[in-house]
Amino acid sequence: MSDDVLNRLEKVYGAKDRAALEQEYAAWAKRYDGDVMALGYTPHALVAGMAARYLPAGEGPLLDCGAGTGLVAVLLHAFGLRDLVALDMSDAMLAVAKSRGVYRDCVQGVLGERLPFDDASFAAVVGAGTFTAGHAPGDSFHEMTRVLRPGGVMVVGLRGDGDHAKRYLDCLTVLTEAGKLTHLADSTPCPAFLLSAEEAHVLTVVKVFRRTGA
Repeated sequence: MSDDVLNRLEKVYGAKDRAALEQEYAAWAKRYDGDVMALGYTPHALVAGMAARYLPAGEGPLLDCGAGTGLVAVLLHAFGLRDLVALDMSDAMLAVAKSRGVYRDCVQGVLGERLPFDDASFAAVVGAGTFTAGHAPGDSFHEMTRVLRPGGVMVVGLRGDGDHAKRYLDCLTVLTEAGKLTHLADSTPCPAFLLSAEEAHVLTVVKVFRRTGA
């Protein structure tokens, strides 16, 4: 992996605030896909595969939270999940996502704030690669749950190495204990960058939940 990509990863993981993170992604958007795929990036494939396991082809609409350039949507579309809405804070990343032609709509919004959708708007919500250091906060799951229909499915990839996942797991536990989500399944932790020795310690685990209640 080139020093340039290593530095870019360090900057996005270490972003001190939203403005800094947006600036990094604006500069990276056009090169993002090539850079991460050269490292054997896996979170989008893991999340799409788990979503396809729990959602029948044709199910929708589905909200892709922290959609980025839309890598996960390409695979969801191939699995027959084609009523897709992208949500991301970065206009530059969303522009790339929109160019793929697989989303019905692309919406600028920030995870951790109130989402611009009505209650129970979606049959499924997914998130791949956004629940990690320097990115979406754990309380994002409250809004993701609000916009999910009863019986709908949430599929989220969390950074699984070290104590990175704890803040997310704590928030998910609050929702399950409140009876708003039921835990269905976990993937085995998997390297997030299969082809990178430098990032071999970074793991992803995918968790699946069902929305309960009315």
